[in-house]
Amino acid sequence: MGITRAFDVFCNRSRRGLLTIGASFAIAVAPGSLSATVILDHFDLSGPSSITPGSPFAVTVTAIDSVGNVRTGYTGTVHFSSSDIFATLPGPYTFVPFDDGVHTFSGIELPTLGSQTITVTDVAMTSVFASLRVDVALVSVPEPATPSLLGIALAGIGFARRRTLR
Repeated sequence: MGITRAFDVFCNRSRRGLLTIGASFAIAVAPGSLSATVILDHFDLSGPSSITPGSPFAVTVTAIDSVGNVRTGYTGTVHFSSSDIFATLPGPYTFVPFDDGVHTFSGIELPTLGSQTITVTDVAMTSVFASLRVDVALVSVPEPATPSLLGIALAGIGFARRRTLR
């Protein structure tokens, strides 16, 4: 990590005797190397896009700084909310240095059918938040006439018609 510097000087002489002198200077900043000087910008909230009602699942909260890096030094407190008023959510959590800006929360449950939203917000800076849309739906059972089940049934008929040699 850190800053990489490169300096290049060149000198060219053309056939007509013209002398060209030039220089280039490049600085490459490695991701995360400026995290101590930038501020928390937003969270990334990742988790499943669909679940069955009441089945527990986990989400991961990642603190992101203003240049797009994981804010490894983040030690703020987050609060969860949901559009599902019957949701089971984690209580407020204060990130610790060991988290390195990323923490997974398990045991979340959404019992209400439909499209639901989970939001995580920084308690001190309420403009810093992230939301995750989760579709809560009953598991659909395929009808017996679907092509895949029809293929299985036909294969079963083939096994049932065995010949017996005498």
